[in-house]
Amino acid sequence: MAVVKLIVGWMATAAISLTYFRRENIPLFSETPSSFIFRGLIGLLVILTVFIAAPTLQANMFPELDLLILQGGLMLVGLALMQLGTTQDTFLTIVSLLSLLSGFEIIYAALELSTLLTGLLAIVNLGLSLVGSTSSSKSTKKLPSFKARRNSNDLSTQSSGLSCPLASH
Repeated sequence: MAVVKLIVGWMATAAISLTYFRRENIPLFSETPSSFIFRGLIGLLVILTVFIAAPTLQANMFPELDLLILQGGLMLVGLALMQLGTTQDTFLTIVSLLSLLSGFEIIYAALELSTLLTGLLAIVNLGLSLVGSTSSSKSTKKLPSFKARRNSNDLSTQSSGLSCPLASH
């Protein structure tokens, strides 16, 4: 089962990263230092909350689950939700959705050992990564607007000395 998740993860990463690196304008630092500090503090708050709440959750809801597995899954879910709530970039949104699903898979795989469920979650991972790669590729290719093409036509008719009554509208 772990090999299936590994191969699906490789395929999802390849689909998303190949599309992301085809972008023409990849911003190096599109955020302010205060947003990095804010995300860091929120991340520390999520990790602290997980460490405080996980033993109680294990005792009451998941007694057969190991504490480290529960903490790892909850941290991944919490940090993915934090990333999902603080970004509007399509690439980071898809990565945070995949991280959220991975955190759920960690917790659920320790509770249920089902081959069919592993296959269904693999299909969901691949589908989400393909949707993310197509939405990311649609937002990367920018075609010139109609107004820009019209302005370039006006310049070409003025430079040749010809005037067209339809081009002036």
